Amino acid sequence: MFEGEAIGLNAMYSTKSVRVPQPFKFGPLPTGGSFIIMEFVEFGSSRGNQSVLGRRLAEMHKAGKSDKGFGFDVDNTIGR
Repeated sequence: MFEGEAIGLNAMYSTKSVRVPQPFKFGPLPTGGSFIIMEFVEFGSSRGNQSVLGRRLAEMHKAGKSDKGFGFDVDNTIGR
């Protein structure tokens, strides 16, 4: 699950359109389960104009368009 999350976050991060935390590392825990370590981003102060957010989300989706024409190249926590 965290591998797909890290790949997705890196894809969003690379567009430089919407501020998302950069993932640094993910993997299995020796006792079971898994982990993800990512950059801390202070949310709350960044809430601004919703129309700007909408435009940036559109830019992000255009930059990350799948070769399939829809969806994402890797299954993640949202599903297949």
